[in-house]
Amino acid sequence: MSNLLSLKDKILSITGKRQRSDLVGKLRQYSEKMKKANNLLEKEVNGRKQSLYVSPESDFSESAGKVAKASRIAGNISTKLSSDPNVIEKKTTDTSLVNISDLADSSHTILKNQWKNLIQGQVATFESLVTAAKEAKLEGSIRLESLLLSIKGRAQNPPATREEAEKIRQELDALIKTVSELGLEGEVAKFLVNAAAGKGDPQALYIPEVKQFIERFNLWHLLQVKIG
Repeated sequence: MSNLLSLKDKILSITGKRQRSDLVGKLRQYSEKMKKANNLLEKEVNGRKQSLYVSPESDFSESAGKVAKASRIAGNISTKLSSDPNVIEKKTTDTSLVNISDLADSSHTILKNQWKNLIQGQVATFESLVTAAKEAKLEGSIRLESLLLSIKGRAQNPPATREEAEKIRQELDALIKTVSELGLEGEVAKFLVNAAAGKGDPQALYIPEVKQFIERFNLWHLLQVKIG
């Protein structure tokens, strides 16, 4: 981000040296674009940091690559402007500044989509379990449903603060604990708790009571659940 801020400062400094109205207007336009791009890149960097705190095993390298590329382009333009302010009027500079804006937009959009997919993936199987728990009138089903609604409400944007990220982690962890409090007993309870923790054992399907419960509520995908 330092490269982008340096570029913005250099663009603004040119206005005092070159007073043609058309150039001044272009410089102001460029400055606004760089300000917007910088804000988006800062959101991506912070959002990615907090998202990794929630899910350390997730891969957010695609959006990070966009940020790095934007920073490199900004650094190159900034270096050229230091030696020749006239560079600002070249077509290649205009193209580079557009590329920076596009990369900023893209990085932010990619991160938002990755975060949304992460959260939706985490809650998908539990939604089926909520339906099963409510139908079976299991203790704890209301608490489980409430947690899911809260987590789903956070899917649109990555956490902006460590406090928000910590809250989401706690809610995801609480999903597993809540499964253990559904009021089930015996092998079915053991299977669901392990599956919710990402340790579902296919061998458990040989146990009649487990197989019957899974078939009754169509919960086969519980075997793939994994909480980060």
